Amino acid sequence: MVIEFKTADLYDANAGAVQVAAPGLRHFGGRRRFAGRICTVKCFEDNQAVKDQVEKPGEGRGIVGDGGGSLRAALVGDNVARRALGLCYAGFGVNGCVRDSADCAGIDI
Repeated sequence: MVIEFKTADLYDANAGAVQVAAPGLRHFGGRRRFAGRICTVKCFEDNQAVKDQVEKPGEGRGIVGDGGGSLRAALVGDNVARRALGLCYAGFGVNGCVRDSADCAGIDI
């Protein structure tokens, strides 16, 4: 199911009760947006916690990989993205690096 919304309208309708990510986000996957529940995974310079999370059913959730903004180790790549899609995750938000970005662009996540 696709939910159509504009972030600014969602923010206005909730009187500031929602949080908005800082500018600077880039799109790498095949899906342009997702909404719903998320789980946050702390994973500074090591994506094992992300890999562990995508072994569990996603049930439409998104994963936020908090890598502390480090640019020294990728947290998500095409293999992790494919696994997540297969287990019904909706998408990723990554505070860190993404690898295999050309391949990730073809994955509906």
